[in-house]
Amino acid sequence: MCSLFVNGLVGGSSLLPFLLPQLSSRTHRVSLTSCGLQMFLMYTYSSVEFFNLAAMAYDRYVAICFPLSYRRRLCPRAVGTVLALVWGNSLSLGAFVATLVTSVKFCRSRIHKIYCNYYDLGSLVCADDAFVGPSIKVVELLYMSTALLGMVAFIVFTYVRILMVCFRGSRQTRQKAVSTCAPHLASLTNYGLGLFLEESQTKFDIQNISRVFQVFLSLYIVVGPPLLNALLYGLNMSQLRAVCKGLLAPKNI
Repeated sequence: MCSLFVNGLVGGSSLLPFLLPQLSSRTHRVSLTSCGLQMFLMYTYSSVEFFNLAAMAYDRYVAICFPLSYRRRLCPRAVGTVLALVWGNSLSLGAFVATLVTSVKFCRSRIHKIYCNYYDLGSLVCADDAFVGPSIKVVELLYMSTALLGMVAFIVFTYVRILMVCFRGSRQTRQKAVSTCAPHLASLTNYGLGLFLEESQTKFDIQNISRVFQVFLSLYIVVGPPLLNALLYGLNMSQLRAVCKGLLAPKNI
C-alpha cells in the first residue's frame, strides 16, 4: 500500500510543479531539461503503478489460494525484493527515456499537451536525429509487448485461479475473495482506463473536441489512479473510516 501512495506523490510531482509556473506565464515555455525530468517522473510513475497492481494481484492470489502459507511466501524479505524490482526497473525505464529525448536536437518546439510526452517530442526531432522519434516508439512497443502484456497475463492467471477456488469453496470463501479483490479490481480498471485515454490521444485525432475535454484526457492518467487508490485503501483503514463516519454523522451533544 505504501508503494502505491508514494507512487501517487511521484505522479503528482511529474505534473503540478511544472504546471503551476505555466499558469502564471504568458509564453508557456518549458526547458528541455525540465521536459526530460517530467518524462522521467511520468514514465517512472506509470511503470510503478502497473507493476504495483501486478504485485498486489499476486498478494490476493496467495491470500485466497494458499492462506496457510501466506506468511512464508510473502515474508518481509520477499516483499522487499519485489519492491526493489518494481522501483528499480521503473526508474531505469524513466531514466532511459529521459536521456534519449534530452540528447538530441529539436527543430520545432510546439507540443499539444500540457506536459511533455514521447509522442509529441518524437515528432519535433530534427532530420539529422530522425532516428530518435522511431526509437522512442520502438521503446514503447517493446515495453508494451513485454512488461505490460506479461503483467496482464500474470494478473489474468491469478484471477482465474482465484475464481476456481471460489467456485469450489464455500460461501464464506467467496465473500472473502470479493472483499479482498474488489479494491484491487477497481484500481486495475481505473488505471486501465487512464492508459486507454492516454493512448487514444496519440492514436486518434482529438483536435475537434473541446479544449477542456482534451485537458481532462491528459490529466486523468496522473490524477485518477492516485485519487481512487487513496479513497479505496485509505478508507479501508479502520481509524480513518471511523473519523470519516464521525464527520458525516456527528453525535448530538
